[in-house]
Amino acid sequence: MTDTWTWATVTQATPLRIKVDGDTTQLDATTDNLVGSLAVDDRVRVHLHSDGIIVTGAQGGVVGTTEATAATANTLALRDGGGQLKAADGVAADDVATVGQLGQWTAYTPTITGLTLGNGTATGRYHRIGDTVHLHISIDIGSTTTMGSAAIALPFATLSEVGGVATLIRVGGSRQLGQARVNGSTVTVYAVVPASGNNAFLNATTPFTWTADSFILVDATYEAA
Repeated sequence: MTDTWTWATVTQATPLRIKVDGDTTQLDATTDNLVGSLAVDDRVRVHLHSDGIIVTGAQGGVVGTTEATAATANTLALRDGGGQLKAADGVAADDVATVGQLGQWTAYTPTITGLTLGNGTATGRYHRIGDTVHLHISIDIGSTTTMGSAAIALPFATLSEVGGVATLIRVGGSRQLGQARVNGSTVTVYAVVPASGNNAFLNATTPFTWTADSFILVDATYEAA
């Protein structure tokens, strides 16, 4: 048999038989398969040589091994060192996330210290891809809220200290720029004092007199530990 690379069509799955393009009959010889599961009418790339026939690839597919299978539809899947899809289908280690999940945010209720929330409310949400966490927190000040330094629990501890942005909104629309310090397992909110440009802990009159329905908004991006 001449040493040749060519295309062929699968004519029988078990045992595997193929018909080479241009031939009128299938080759009734042992066919080695490097691709994995094949079906009748699949188009395959073959190597014809003196010792036999080797199927090395499939049209529209990836050359693999008999253990490699497709991952769950509409997921991003890990590949092994040879570039093949992981063998297990639907296993968390293989299917990283569905395509839709990459754009989703997860809600959480943040614990707050240094500020007594009273009848106020606090909501948080985050978006994590790998070790990167995008965070948004909203605190609605209530009539019985006691203002303080506002240290807010993170959904995941941070690997290192980073800065974030805080927006301090007084009822009626007055806005004040603040700063957020993401460190350890908390994010602490500071006011920026306009006269000096320095940071200051929040209190009943800093950066303004707080009233019900005022807001503290925090946005930060950090690397999870």
